[in-house]
Amino acid sequence: MTPLDAARRALAKAQAASTKASEARAALPPGSSRAKVTTLNARWMRAAEERDRRAAVVRKLEEQS
Repeated sequence: MTPLDAARRALAKAQAASTKASEARAALPPGSSRAKVTTLNARWMRAAEERDRRAAVVRKLEEQS
């Protein structure tokens, strides 16, 4: 497996985690506690940042090849 393949695989996992966190956030019922909303927002934000970092690595490796 090349570094680019590994990076793409990691990006796919990060994308799935980000999507899962986003769906959990969207599934909150109205009237949820502020703590629950804040927690899910933070989890989604971290997952999205990781996805963006992985995407940057893939772009960099694609430019090099």
